Amino acid sequence: MSFSVRDSHCDDLLIAKAKKDFFQRNNVPLLDHPACSPDLNPIENLVKNTTWNNVLTSTLETLASSIAKQLVQVINKNGATPHY
Repeated sequence: MSFSVRDSHCDDLLIAKAKKDFFQRNNVPLLDHPACSPDLNPIENLVKNTTWNNVLTSTLETLASSIAKQLVQVINKNGATPHY
């Protein structure tokens, strides 16, 4: 079975539903799992803020100016990841 990058999000949703249905049909007990949230991790927030505060404006300008080229690459590759 093969999957394309373009369909991976939809596939993930279908697989998640299939797993949930399987577990319910087969009475598989599941543990409650807390949501993963960076808001609850003060160190992760610190690193994120420190990183953003050190990004040069020129870096952001370069990234912003590359978006059009990347969109063309995504279209030409039928939704696949562009070359960075």
